[in-house]
Amino acid sequence: RADKVQPWCIFEDKKGHIWIGTYLGGLFRYDGGKLEDHTFSVAKKSDSYLSIVMDSAGVLYFATFEGVYAYDGKQVTQFSEEDGMSSDLVYAMVMADNGNTLWAGTNQGLNKIHLDEFRKSGKKRIEPYGKEEGFLGVELNTNGAWLDQDGTIWFGTVNGLIKYTPGEFIPNNTPIRTNITGTRIFYTDTVITQGVTLPYYLNNITFEFIGICLTNPAKVRYSYMLEGGEEKGWSPETKSSFARFSNLPEGKYTFKVKSRNNEGIWNDTPATFSFIIGTPWWKTWWFRTAFVVFLAGTVFLAVRLRIRQVEYNERNKVRLANNELKALRSQMNPHFIFNALNSIQHFIMSSDEQGASKYLNKFAKLIRSILNNTEKSSVTLKEEIESLKLYLELEVLRFENKFDYGIHVDPSIDLDFYEVPTLLIQPYVENAIIHGLVPKKDKGKLDIAISLEDNFIVCVIQDNGIGRKRSMEMKEKSMKRSHKSFGMKITRDRLELLNSVRNSSLSVNITDLENENGEPLGTKVEIFIPIV
Repeated sequence: RADKVQPWCIFEDKKGHIWIGTYLGGLFRYDGGKLEDHTFSVAKKSDSYLSIVMDSAGVLYFATFEGVYAYDGKQVTQFSEEDGMSSDLVYAMVMADNGNTLWAGTNQGLNKIHLDEFRKSGKKRIEPYGKEEGFLGVELNTNGAWLDQDGTIWFGTVNGLIKYTPGEFIPNNTPIRTNITGTRIFYTDTVITQGVTLPYYLNNITFEFIGICLTNPAKVRYSYMLEGGEEKGWSPETKSSFARFSNLPEGKYTFKVKSRNNEGIWNDTPATFSFIIGTPWWKTWWFRTAFVVFLAGTVFLAVRLRIRQVEYNERNKVRLANNELKALRSQMNPHFIFNALNSIQHFIMSSDEQGASKYLNKFAKLIRSILNNTEKSSVTLKEEIESLKLYLELEVLRFENKFDYGIHVDPSIDLDFYEVPTLLIQPYVENAIIHGLVPKKDKGKLDIAISLEDNFIVCVIQDNGIGRKRSMEMKEKSMKRSHKSFGMKITRDRLELLNSVRNSSLSVNITDLENENGEPLGTKVEIFIPIV
C-alpha cells in the first residue's frame, strides 16, 4: 500500500522513528527495519495526514481533515471545531513558545492552541484568528508554517506570506466597561428607572447592553444573570447584546451583565439594574383575607341552608305521616263502615247467611289490607289492585249494583316489582263513584287502566257519570249532605308532600269528558307515578 500513496509530510520523533503522513493514504511509521501502518491507531476516521510536529514532552500532533490529533503513544486527544477551532481542515502546524503553543492553520484561518493550559487543567483553550483579528491570508497552504530562530513565525497563505513577530504583539489586558443601553417591555422600547415597581402584567422585560472594545469589537462576549429568577448563576458567554426574560413572577430582581474583551479578559464590576414585579391582586393579603371570609361565609350559609332543608324535610315527613293517617281515616269513614254493616245486617235479616258471610269476609279483608298498607310508604301494584277490587266489590253491593267496573292491567307489567305510594289511587276511585256514578239515574260504568309509559306508571280512572260541573251544581242546591269527603284535599296535599320529600314528579291530570254539544259524558283522571 505504501508504494501507491503520495507522502505529504515526514517527521522523526525522539526515538528515531520516521513518521510518514500521506494524502488519502493514511499514516505510516518506519523503525529502521519495517514499515508499519498507523492510520487508524491515531485517528479512526481520517486517512489524510498533512503535517506532523512534536512538543518537548515527545507528544506528536497530526494535522488531519478532522482537526488536530495529539498522540503520546498510548492516548489520543482531538482538537476540533467543537472545541473552538475555526475549521477541522488543518493544512499546516508549527510549535512555538518552547512547546507550549501550537499554531494550526486551516482553510478558515489560524488557530492558537494553548498546550500549557491543557496540560495543567485539561481545558482546551483555542483562539481563532481571521480577518477580524488581522490575519488577512485566511487559508493556509499545506505545510505553509515556519518558526524562525528568533521566534518569528511565517505563514504561507493563498493570499501571500504573513509574518508574525510575538515580541511585537501587545496584549489587550484592559477590561472593558459594560453599559445597559435600553429596556423593552413586551418588545416596546420603554424608559424605566432604577428600582422601578412594575405591575404584575408587565412581566416581559428585555435588557440591551454593550461592552466597548476598540481593539476588536467583534470579539466581545457577554454573560448575564438575573438575581431572584429561576435560573441561578451566570449564563454561558454569548455574542448577543440583549437578554429577554418572560413571565416573571412577583418579586425583587437584579439584572447583572458583564463582558470580556478580545483577549478574554472579563470586567470585574458588572452593570446592574434592579426592579420589582408587583404582586397580582389575587395574591395580596387583603384579597386572601376577603376570600377566606367569603369562603367561610359561604360554608356557613351552605350549612345553615342544609340544616334548614333537613328540618324542612323532617317536618314534611311528619306532615306526610299525618296526612296518610288522615287518608286512612278517609278510607275508613264512618258512613262507609255504617253502610257496610247495614248491608251485612240486611243479609242476616233476610236469612241470607251465605251473602252475609261473603260480604263480611270481603269487608274484613279490606279493613286488614288498609291497616297493613298504612305501615308502608309504598305497596306493590298487586297489593294496590287487590285492595281496589275489594273496595269496588263492597261499593257495588253497597249501592245495589248501581254501576259496573273493570280493571285492565298491561300484561307486560310485573305487578310484584313495581310499587306505588300507599293509599293514592283509592280516593280518586271513591270520588268517581260518590260524585259521578251514584247521582246518575241509569247504571254507570267505571274503568281503571294501568300501563307503563316511558318512566311512569300511568293509572287512568274513567267514569261515565254526571261530570264535575253537574256534581258541583247538585252540591250547591243540596241543603243536606249525606257525606262530606275530605279524600281529594288530603290526596292533593299528599301529592305535594311526596314530591317534596322524595324529590319526584308525581302528577295528576283531570279531564271533563263532553260530547259535541257540550253535554257531560263523565270524568277521566290520569295519575302519573314515576318509577323509582
